[in-house]
Amino acid sequence: MQTEALYSGAVMVTLKALSAFSILPELDLNKIDEQLRPAVAQAIARVLDSAFKESPGSVVDNCRDAMQAILSSWLAQSGSPDTIIGRELAQVSATIEGAPYERICVGHLGKVCAKLHSRNKSNAQRQNGYRPIMEEDAELAIHAVGFAIRDLEWAKA
Repeated sequence: MQTEALYSGAVMVTLKALSAFSILPELDLNKIDEQLRPAVAQAIARVLDSAFKESPGSVVDNCRDAMQAILSSWLAQSGSPDTIIGRELAQVSATIEGAPYERICVGHLGKVCAKLHSRNKSNAQRQNGYRPIMEEDAELAIHAVGFAIRDLEWAKA
């Protein structure tokens, strides 16, 4: 928010919209192997397109997909078998937490996104008494994606 006094003596208040671009760092595509690049870039684009426009559940789903693409691509690029690409986010997160990678924070955040994704399902809400996904949950998921990009050193400096 910005305020300024006008010549007439009135006060003009300017509100700036919250932007996803201020939350997610810019991806340095040159740091990602060429064959992995399209999936990661597309997943990030879906997060940015849905952020602050779609329902919180949709944002969480897109963030879950982005985390799966980012983490599995990073693992494949770091020497893990290519079969890691097709695995569920919880499995990918467990792999990235373990030796030799030991990216504990990124792995835990991947598990958080996976759990938020499953909590978004109406059956899980009825069966387990989960509350509906809220805007703050979607914000957490977006921040998790941003953390992963930075922590795996795929952000532009």
